[in-house]
Amino acid sequence: MQQTVVRSQFVTKLAWAFIVMSVLGMLVAIAQNLMVHMLMPELESAMAQARTTPGAPPFAGMLLGGLRDAFAFGMLTTACMLAASIGLLRRNNVARLAFITFLVLAIAWNVVGLGMQAVLFSHMPVQEFAQEGGLDMRPMFRAIFAFGVLLAVVIAGVFGWIIKRLTSPAIRAEFH
Repeated sequence: MQQTVVRSQFVTKLAWAFIVMSVLGMLVAIAQNLMVHMLMPELESAMAQARTTPGAPPFAGMLLGGLRDAFAFGMLTTACMLAASIGLLRRNNVARLAFITFLVLAIAWNVVGLGMQAVLFSHMPVQEFAQEGGLDMRPMFRAIFAFGVLLAVVIAGVFGWIIKRLTSPAIRAEFH
């Protein structure tokens, strides 16, 4: 006698939500890739100047120099997330594991992003600007960083909760 496994609404709704977000993400990624390739000659001169700017963050040259690669990588990861989401909907276990891996990587990327943001803000000449009669931008940068921390915590919490649900015995039993 074969046991029938009930498909949870959680997995179905989660898969559809990420399918929709991934399709929208693919549209954005395609537009970004088209834009960066069309504007690349103008961007390359600006990137060369930014890399040699005194006081620029240490990773600015890497980020600016790898713009094409970054946008291509973003499109690739979005396509992979779309595939994992479709596999999740079909209850494929490899897709479930890939989906969980993407969520873990997204949490890690948010933490890395906070570190990069802190380094970037530490290289901003906000104090010198304020001394020259301009606005003191430090409160704004603190608020932006605080919002980034809050957003990273919320994303980590939600993704952690999803990971916990996807690794539960009841959900795992749905996958083949």
